[in-house]
Amino acid sequence: MRGVCDINGRTGGNGLTPALDIVAGMMAGMLMGLAWSGHAAVIFAAKPPSFLRERVGQADATRLIVIVVLGLITAFVALGVGAALAADAAMAGVGGDYALLPSAPYLTLVAVLTAVVGLPLIAFMRDKLVHAITWLILATAIYGLLIPNLVLAVQNRA
Repeated sequence: MRGVCDINGRTGGNGLTPALDIVAGMMAGMLMGLAWSGHAAVIFAAKPPSFLRERVGQADATRLIVIVVLGLITAFVALGVGAALAADAAMAGVGGDYALLPSAPYLTLVAVLTAVVGLPLIAFMRDKLVHAITWLILATAIYGLLIPNLVLAVQNRA
């Protein structure tokens, strides 16, 4: 499968088809989406944050939880695919070896995006600050460390 090109003759950053990057991104995105959405549903149902308690009644809460869960899964899978494609592009010169920190520019991008997404999360989850920071660290680990190595692993198997 090495050297497979798309219709325009382009290949992925490591010389492989971008379909493998998409598969790797979908796997990592689904991992993050399922962990986050299940956890968010339990938190919203058992101990809703203050902004949710103040604005939403009990009947609307169930509908909101379902929408949030489906939205989180979809968003994290899309983010995973985008991150896998970005990781492949950033690791164009990296060999097939696994590394804890495969690409400094990619990790910088992940850190900046985590900070941009994390600020509103921390603002909304003031009463659960440690909880929000823990999830941001988990997201950084999955998108910053797992996805680049998953891209390498899937492409090395091809």
